[in-house]
Amino acid sequence: MDEKYCPAAEVNWKEHQVMRHMLFGLNRAIDKKGASVTDVIILKLDMEKWLIHHILTVDIQLRDCH
Repeated sequence: MDEKYCPAAEVNWKEHQVMRHMLFGLNRAIDKKGASVTDVIILKLDMEKWLIHHILTVDIQLRDCH
């Protein structure tokens, strides 16, 4: 998005930071107490939700950038 000077580049970067923060927090929790089946299921659902939202609302804006 930066290479194409897409106006959504900053939003894209911020949303990726949110995802990284979510994964970092989960990683810290797993380091402390281990991973349960519930943790894995929640991660899967959260990542699916994040990916679908991100692709359909932010990444799609790249197609309009020149």
